[in-house]
Amino acid sequence: MVKKYAFIGMESQGIFLKGSIPAQQALNLTEEPLPFRYTDTSKARVNCALLVVQIDALKTWNIPLLKWSYPEAVWLLELDYGYLAVAAQTPLKMVPALSFMDKYNTSIGQIEIANHDINAETSVHTNKARFSVVSHSPQPSEAKLISTLWTRSSRGKYYRIPWGDNTPQSTFLVDVAVKESALAEQVFGCQVMWHKQGIAFENRVHECAPAYKDHPMNGVGQ
Repeated sequence: MVKKYAFIGMESQGIFLKGSIPAQQALNLTEEPLPFRYTDTSKARVNCALLVVQIDALKTWNIPLLKWSYPEAVWLLELDYGYLAVAAQTPLKMVPALSFMDKYNTSIGQIEIANHDINAETSVHTNKARFSVVSHSPQPSEAKLISTLWTRSSRGKYYRIPWGDNTPQSTFLVDVAVKESALAEQVFGCQVMWHKQGIAFENRVHECAPAYKDHPMNGVGQ
């Protein structure tokens, strides 16, 4: 029996930040209108996000010898019924896998994910730019993360990634302050207005499968 999720592991640590960019820039990134989630009824700005996560002991097709541990950063636009990944960073060894299996528009990045102590810093940087954020004052929360995920490849093709909507063992609402934003501006092509609070989490079961061709306009009813 073929299992729904080919890849199963543990997201031992992660942080999910939300913000917004001008609607025109979101359109520039997708090159076609999509069902964007706007910040308000004026539709002047579209919600965006960044997920930075450490994935440990990721089993591939449940083969014990094929296990991976690695961090990844995924840059997202929010849609009415999920998120669209427009870019990602991960260490060199995982770039082929994320590009081929997940169809992310992937580049090499060095990633450090903070714990939830006071003034903890999470950073993502490439050889051209860096993003860093300090989080503090964690408070237990039931805030939701990603439940449905599409991606746009480096060739501009759309895919959907089967994604396990699992609840972390621990979720926190944290105050955040962005220290360096050059990488975010490089990815989104503009300045991002980041929210002053984010979501930190620990020990979320990671389940996904190879991406398949699917357009976000098709919605979630498939």
